[in-house]
Amino acid sequence: MNIFQTLFSRLSANQLTLDREDRVRRQVLRWTLAAAIPATGFHAWVQSNPLGWQPLIWSFHAVLWVLWLLNETKAYAWAPRLAVLAFFLTPLGMLAIGSEQALKWQAPSVVFAGLLMGWRWGGALLSGNLAVLMVMHPPWIQGWLPFTEHCLFLGTLFLFAVLTEQAIRNDRRRLRRHRAELESQIELNQRQQAQITRTRTWFEQTQQIAHLGLMDLDLESETLLWSDQFYRLLDLEPGEAEPDLALFYRAIPPEDRPRIEQALNDLIIGTRLRFRLTHQLKRQDGHFVVVEQQGQIATLEGKPRLLVSLYDLTELHSTQNQIRQALAESDLAHRAKSAFLANMSHELRTPLNGILGMLQLAQLQAVNAEQAEELDTAEQSAQNLLRLLNSILEFSEIESGQTSLKAQPFNLATELNLLIDLMQPIFRQQDQEFTCQLGPDLDQEFIGDARHLKQILSNLLHNAHKFGQKKPVRFEAQWIAPPHNALSIVVADQGPGFDRNRLKDYLEPFGQGESGYVRQYDGVGLGLSLVKKLVDLMEGEIHFHTAPGAGCRVELRLPLARTAKLNPTAIAHPSGRVLLVEDNRLNRKLSQKVLEQQGLSVETAANGEEALDFLSSQRVDFVLMDLNMPVMDGLLATRLIRAGQTLDPKVPVYGLIGRNNEQNQQESARAGMDGFLNKPLESAPLVQLVARYCA
Repeated sequence: MNIFQTLFSRLSANQLTLDREDRVRRQVLRWTLAAAIPATGFHAWVQSNPLGWQPLIWSFHAVLWVLWLLNETKAYAWAPRLAVLAFFLTPLGMLAIGSEQALKWQAPSVVFAGLLMGWRWGGALLSGNLAVLMVMHPPWIQGWLPFTEHCLFLGTLFLFAVLTEQAIRNDRRRLRRHRAELESQIELNQRQQAQITRTRTWFEQTQQIAHLGLMDLDLESETLLWSDQFYRLLDLEPGEAEPDLALFYRAIPPEDRPRIEQALNDLIIGTRLRFRLTHQLKRQDGHFVVVEQQGQIATLEGKPRLLVSLYDLTELHSTQNQIRQALAESDLAHRAKSAFLANMSHELRTPLNGILGMLQLAQLQAVNAEQAEELDTAEQSAQNLLRLLNSILEFSEIESGQTSLKAQPFNLATELNLLIDLMQPIFRQQDQEFTCQLGPDLDQEFIGDARHLKQILSNLLHNAHKFGQKKPVRFEAQWIAPPHNALSIVVADQGPGFDRNRLKDYLEPFGQGESGYVRQYDGVGLGLSLVKKLVDLMEGEIHFHTAPGAGCRVELRLPLARTAKLNPTAIAHPSGRVLLVEDNRLNRKLSQKVLEQQGLSVETAANGEEALDFLSSQRVDFVLMDLNMPVMDGLLATRLIRAGQTLDPKVPVYGLIGRNNEQNQQESARAGMDGFLNKPLESAPLVQLVARYCA
């Protein structure tokens, strides 16, 4: 930094602020005054001078002391100003007293004027000095040559001082720009360093939270780096040991090392781009953790590097093991529940079917009107109990996800007529009008789940019967042609209806419109809930149009595809011979009575083994086989029949099941059965079976 710029560039600076330039300026001025004060004092005392200008020298000497004192106090900014004034006034004073020594004092005055005041004011000061010199020492009297030499000398000094000042100013501008650039670069570097520090901290915290460790190996210099979390995965404190491949290799169990070595070799020679392996890692404390290791080759700063990450999967594996254990326990509980429901279904249906069969036989005998009414009431109660049992078991299967649809060909008109035939007596008992209207396109073969379709319609019709208050109920069914391919059903009653705002409650399991001890309608509230779940399972739509006191109209639309039109089958009078295999004596007796009413010759067997013995020597038109029996069940007996252990391996075999569900259908089909019938036997499906095999 230039000495003159340092001395006089900050005359207006804050007096209370001393930066580096202030300290340098004060030090330089201190040195200048330290040289000037002794010189002026020596000049005043030793050299003999005229008495006229002797006081002026002492005055200048005193001014220098004042400048020294100002420079050492907080008023240091006034010191250079007074110095300029002193160097200007001193030669003027000497000229005023006519001293020849004034000429040599004009030189520093002109130099300071050029350095501090520039071209304009410095030139004015130079002109003033020359004017005073011309007045005090006229050249026309003392000669022009000395005057010209003196003017050239002062002009040269002034020009040198001004040019020096301008060079200093330009240098200072460049220094300021450079300093600003340096400060800006320093500030940018500081911000970048702070960002790097924050990123590093964030990165380390993220690795610690995610249990993710990183390893970086320079393949050229073999420099190895581990992240802090990599240390922690090995149960080491960060920096506790130098990163070492051997230490990491020892932490890998021996059974996992060949896989990792092969993956790393393939990665290095380029046969694979990256790898991902899951293995165990032995920590320093002896415990094992499960990690997922990933690696790839990357080029960083022009050098190939092997980057490896370790992701701690211990908690995830522990959670997965717990989930698998919970699923296994849930599956075990589900199997136990299914077995319990199957056993309870069989045990409950067996006596219930016997009750229904005996009631039906009693109704066929000659009885008076009072007894007929009592038998009808008993049969209706038993049917309600059977329907309740079916609803509970079906709901349990749907909730557990066991229910699935089975698409099979069936005649829609036949299935709907069977349902209507079952519902007609129920409405007739209450003297309730029940009208049915079936579309002309229903007498065709369709593909769908006939069992669940009839269950939906049965629940809707039973609801209409129960809530219809003996008022007419209308049932309509028609098929909507392509592109819709859907079955449209309408069930309408003139009962009390309900508030649509409560529809959601009715569709919930066990939801009812009444509560408390005083109830007008019976039921557990599963009918509509089962309907809604089955309709959703079949991807259909159901809509309720109702209002309090305005009845209820249910519109149902189910997707149903048509195959081909069936020709009506003529039903001939049965005259065949059948084998009935049933272990329960009461059910066997009841089923035998129903079959004999169809004109069939019935042979009976108590289990599958007896059935095989009979069929080994005799032929029948078809076999009705119970599934659950002692000694030998119906499924095994059917497999042995199909295996050729009887006279006719192709004899039609139909299973007798207490509950028609997906599991029973699959087991019957796998055993080789041709179909199944529900217990207790009903006349309508039995007539079709007889017409098919005994005509």
